[in-house]
Amino acid sequence: MTHFADYSFESFYQAVRRCWRYGQEHPVTVDLITTPGGLNALKAMERKGEQADRMFGALTASMRDAIGVRRDTPYDSDVEVPPWL
Repeated sequence: MTHFADYSFESFYQAVRRCWRYGQEHPVTVDLITTPGGLNALKAMERKGEQADRMFGALTASMRDAIGVRRDTPYDSDVEVPPWL
């Protein structure tokens, strides 16, 4: 896959995922093409990629924590159901 570097990490990620899918059995090579003037765009995409990795890491940690939520909490008051239900 060949991709021209721009400031959109989302479009880059989507393009890569179109080539490299879950269950992919063959390697996928991604070449980023840029110019000396495009180095800032490449650096911005790298920064956004690192931010996305941290965000997904925090999201999965939060999901793991949610699995540990106790579901046997006693409720001492009745719940009133709205009449329109």
